[in-house]
Amino acid sequence: EGFSPEQSRADLDEIKKAIDFAADTAGGGPIVFHAQEFPRSIVEFHKQEKFTQYPEEEKKAIVSLVDQRTGQLLNLRRDIEIPIPEKEIRDEKGRLVDFERDKEGRIKIRNAKFTDFEKKFKELPEPERKERYQNNVAKYFYEQYQQRQIEAAEAEAQSYDHRAKELGKAIDLLSQVKESYEKKRKEGNEDIAKTNLILNLRQRGLSPPPEDPKEFNKFIKNPEIYLHEELEERKQEIERWREGALASTRQAHQIKKEIENIRPLEEYGVKTSARAIAQAAMYGYDVEKKQKLSRPIILVPENWTPEQYGSHPQELKKLVQESRKEFVEGLIKNKKLEREEAEKIAKDRIKATFDIGHLNMWRKYFEGSDEEFKKWVDKNVKELVNTGIIGHVYLTD
Repeated sequence: EGFSPEQSRADLDEIKKAIDFAADTAGGGPIVFHAQEFPRSIVEFHKQEKFTQYPEEEKKAIVSLVDQRTGQLLNLRRDIEIPIPEKEIRDEKGRLVDFERDKEGRIKIRNAKFTDFEKKFKELPEPERKERYQNNVAKYFYEQYQQRQIEAAEAEAQSYDHRAKELGKAIDLLSQVKESYEKKRKEGNEDIAKTNLILNLRQRGLSPPPEDPKEFNKFIKNPEIYLHEELEERKQEIERWREGALASTRQAHQIKKEIENIRPLEEYGVKTSARAIAQAAMYGYDVEKKQKLSRPIILVPENWTPEQYGSHPQELKKLVQESRKEFVEGLIKNKKLEREEAEKIAKDRIKATFDIGHLNMWRKYFEGSDEEFKKWVDKNVKELVNTGIIGHVYLTD
């Protein structure tokens, strides 16, 4: 359901145990652990390389985003449909003035799919795509999806607020009628006061006296009780409408804040993982220096199953590079090292375990030929070597 700090801490403790064991028995060396950072849609991340996990994945895959405040996942299906207006009508300055309507005057609605939003996303200016949406169509899709909820909540809040204001006016009028009645009554002519009261109630559009003879007799006998009850009822009602307006406003505000804090799955997930790997590297570095080990402790995450992030060569590369960055900042801050020295330490102590057997598991999702797959493997392995990512190798015949 999301990223768990507790689980991360438990996993980190296991890695620390392995570091201690390596220090005691082998004098340092590589600490291998599977890079299985988070599940993600294969087609979503690697469609351009001809990878698909299952038939119609492109139409039905889950699109995941993360709330950076809580680490909670927000999952949207690509086959979800969002009701949107058929056509917007704008003035010469591009301002929205209305929507296309049918013969009965109702707004024409159609169901938009994820692919519709993908097309719209590509049409956005590049700065907006990068800065506002982190170049992530899922974030754009989610914002558009939630925008409908915001509009509904704000419209509801407006309606409730309008009703509360109308009730407020009615309470003011009823209070004036009550004061007028009490004044006439004090002047000594109760029958005229009651007659004026009935006329005032009707002319001002307030609740008229009850038509039922028994209820009317009660009203005539004691108008003060009637007026008091009417005022109290309206005061209670106005509170209910105000509470409704506040609840809807809060709902709209909450959705807006959620949109502000939504991050693409890869951005949040890699940062979270990199931070944990850097913590493990820092622990290993401390053990190495304290015990004066003959060789360095090296953290080497291993490419594992294709269904988990970190198994694709480019994902593994990014995971290593981001972990090094986090480690560098930690060394500068906590060990007071110069950046150049910190970068060298990080490059030597965070690398990747490259498992050729695990990389071969990608073949079952590849839609090209064997020859094309071999070329894909060669290309990616060369890049991992040339960028200094690989530090430990598992060969499989």
